[in-house]
Amino acid sequence: EGSATKPRSRMQHGAEARVSKKFRTLVEKVVERSEASEWSEAAKEWDITAQWEEPGGKCICGHHPIRHHNRIKNRETREELVVGSECIKHFGPELERIRQALQKLSKNPDRSGGQELYNSAYGTHGCLHDFFQGDDVGLKKELKFVSENVTRPPSKMSKAQLRWRLLIHRRLLRFMFSPDWQMPEKFRDTFTQQQQSYVYPPRCQPA
Repeated sequence: EGSATKPRSRMQHGAEARVSKKFRTLVEKVVERSEASEWSEAAKEWDITAQWEEPGGKCICGHHPIRHHNRIKNRETREELVVGSECIKHFGPELERIRQALQKLSKNPDRSGGQELYNSAYGTHGCLHDFFQGDDVGLKKELKFVSENVTRPPSKMSKAQLRWRLLIHRRLLRFMFSPDWQMPEKFRDTFTQQQQSYVYPPRCQPA
């Protein structure tokens, strides 16, 4: 019985060592691309800007293959990195909640994305803020609509309001979730043929 325990203990120790090494690599890569020099502060500088599923990827920590990719961007240095579904958890609960909100929104785009997701998307370095570059009036108008309807269920929205929410979420999901994301069949009649065929810029992966 004692001899059976030792190999298992060695295996566990080996797994922990590998995880520890990958975390150290993550910390090193993130800190060197951040303004802050300490991990606890550097981790707070990053926002999630996109996520997608694709087999055979590699996390910045060195782990591969990964299927779930999360692109993060530093608000101070503008650096970008790709991390997997485990490493994203080291950046705090807010980024993990945003990641989960995107996944839920991809399945139910008529629902609210939640305040944290909208804050990230419309923030100074967010994808939807960049989308409105040079159009402050349009950005202000859309932000007003989003803030007024952030907690409103679809049943309490007019057809025009629901259509606007769906258009916002389609744009958001194609930027932040997947450029190939398609509106569920039950919502497609909501849009004109021109709106259905409009293609947003493809995802730009960092080198």
